[in-house]
Amino acid sequence: MLPPRSFLMQKLSAPYDGGVSAAAVAPLKLQDGDDDSSKTKKKKESNIGWILSLTKEEKLPLTVGVAGMTIASAMNLVFPRIMGKAIDVASGKPAPGGLSRKGFVVVVLATFFTGSVGSFLRTYSLGMVAERIAAKLRRRLYKVLLSQELAFYNNRKVGELVTRLSGDCQQTANAVVDVLSNGYRSLNSAVGASCMLLTISPKLTLVSLTILPLVGTGAMLFSKFSSRLAKTHQNSVADMTGVAEERLNNIFTVKLFSAEQDELDHFEKINKGILANAKRAKRARGVFMGGLSLSINCSLFSVLYFGGSLVGSGELTIGTLTSFALYSGFMGLGFSGVSSCLSEMKKTRMSSQALFDLLSLPPAADGEGTLATVKGQVRFTNVSFAYPSRPDILVLDRLNMEINPGEVVAIVGKSGAGKTTIASLMSKIIKPTSGSVTLDGVDIATLKASWLRKQIGVVNQVRFFMDLLAVLL
Repeated sequence: MLPPRSFLMQKLSAPYDGGVSAAAVAPLKLQDGDDDSSKTKKKKESNIGWILSLTKEEKLPLTVGVAGMTIASAMNLVFPRIMGKAIDVASGKPAPGGLSRKGFVVVVLATFFTGSVGSFLRTYSLGMVAERIAAKLRRRLYKVLLSQELAFYNNRKVGELVTRLSGDCQQTANAVVDVLSNGYRSLNSAVGASCMLLTISPKLTLVSLTILPLVGTGAMLFSKFSSRLAKTHQNSVADMTGVAEERLNNIFTVKLFSAEQDELDHFEKINKGILANAKRAKRARGVFMGGLSLSINCSLFSVLYFGGSLVGSGELTIGTLTSFALYSGFMGLGFSGVSSCLSEMKKTRMSSQALFDLLSLPPAADGEGTLATVKGQVRFTNVSFAYPSRPDILVLDRLNMEINPGEVVAIVGKSGAGKTTIASLMSKIIKPTSGSVTLDGVDIATLKASWLRKQIGVVNQVRFFMDLLAVLL
C-alpha cells in the first residue's frame, strides 16, 4: 500500500478541472518532448533552407550587408600586402606606384577607412536581417501555438514552449545569419589568401599547406561530436525550464505537501545533467582549438624558417616575407572558419529541430459552418469524455442533457465531477470521446470554433484578464 502522501501526490498528478493544478508536482521523467511531432507523416524541408527562404523578404538589408562584407573582406586581403610594402618603404625602398611616402600613407589610411565602412555595413545590415527573421519566427510560432487544441498542451510543458518562443527563435536566426556571414568571410580569406600566397612564392605555399589535411580531419570529427552535444544540451535546458515553470506556477501545491526538498533534488539532478553536457562540449572545443593553435603555429614557424633562407638568397625581401606570413595566417584562419561554419550549420540544424517540429504542426481541425440566427437550444447526446492522460477514466459517461432557450440551468457537483468539462465541451475547447453536442440541432463539430465561442458568455472562476478591466467593459 502506498503511504498517504504518495497516494495524494499521484492523484493530484492527473488533469483536474478547477483550482490549482498539481500536475507539475509529481517528478517528471526527463524526455525529448519532440518525439510526437517527429512521428507525424509529413514532408519536411531543410530547416536551414526554410530560414534562408525568409531572407528573400529582406533583399535590401541583405544586399547592403553582403556588399559591406565583400568590401571588408577585400580590404582584409589587401592588408598583408600593405604591411609588407610598409616595411619595405620604412627600410628605405621606394613607395609602390611612384607615390611619395606621404601619398603612400594617405592611400593606406583610405584603405583602412574603406574597410571600416564595409565592416559597419556588414554588422548593422546583417544584424537587422537576423532580428527581422527572429521576429517572423516568433510570430509564426505563436500563431501555431494559439491554433492548437487544448489536448496539445496536456502533453507539453509550457516552460518548454516558452523557451522555444523566447530563446530558440532568436538563437536560430542569429546562428543562420552568422553562418552566412562568417562562412562568406572565411571562404574569401581561405581562397583569396591561397591565391596571394601562390603569387608571392609557390615554394613557401607548399610548405604552409602541409598542415591543412590534419586541420580538416580534426574539424570534421569535432563537427560531428559537437552537433550531438548541442542537441542534447538544448533539450536539457528546455526540460529544466519546463520543470521550473510548472513547479513555480503550482507553488501552492508544492508547499501544501512540503515537497520543496523533493523538487529541489529533482531540479538539481537535471541541472547537473546540463552541466555535464556543457563540460563535455567545452572539453571537446578546447582540444580542437588547442590542436588548431598548435598546427597554425607550427605552419607559421616552418614558413618563417624556410622563408628566412629565401630572404638570405635574395629571392624575397623582408617585407614580402612578412606579407607571406600574414597571408599564411589568413589562410589558416579562413579554412578553420569554413570548417567551423560547417560545424555550426549542422549544429544549428539539429538544435533547431524542436523549433521546426512545432512550426510544422498543422492547426487544430475546425468546422467552417455558422448559424444565421441562434436560438440557444443545447443538447448533449450520449456524450462521454476522458482526458488524454487518463483515457480509462471517464469524466462523463453517456451524458444526455437538453437545455432549451431561456432556461437557467445550474450544474452542481463536487470538485472533479465534470462541471468545467461540460462547459468546455459546449464551447469546443475540448472534443467528446464519443457522442455529440448540438446547438439548435446542428452538431457543433461542424461549426467554426471562433464563431461559436463569440455566442457564449463566460465568467471564469480563474481571475485572469487579457486586458485592462476598463477596456473589457
